[in-house]
Amino acid sequence: MNIFSTSGIANFICVGFNIIFQDWFPHAQEGSSNSSNIVEEYANSKIGLYFLVLLGTQIFGIIINMIPFVCNSVEKLRMDASNATNDADADDSANTVLSVSVNDDNYNDKKKTSSYVV
Repeated sequence: MNIFSTSGIANFICVGFNIIFQDWFPHAQEGSSNSSNIVEEYANSKIGLYFLVLLGTQIFGIIINMIPFVCNSVEKLRMDASNATNDADADDSANTVLSVSVNDDNYNDKKKTSSYVV
């Protein structure tokens, strides 16, 4: 769900904007490779309006995310995911044993091994 909501929906909206506002983009004319024609096409296009639409979309998204219900729902989802991850990590780490070998010169070069539960 997260990949779809963060990437998929945004891509669908972007494709929709490109289709809706395609007349605002500069169009290459057949056989015109002259750089001055390309600059004129951009100057005469309404690409600035398209950027304003994108800015408006971002501001709309910010406003939606500031609504208390949406903000609280997202925070609850984040906390639930964090708790689920912490619980899974705790279950895994309870069964992990770390063995450490120490060669200490003070104990007649005897090798000691200690086990610690992590």
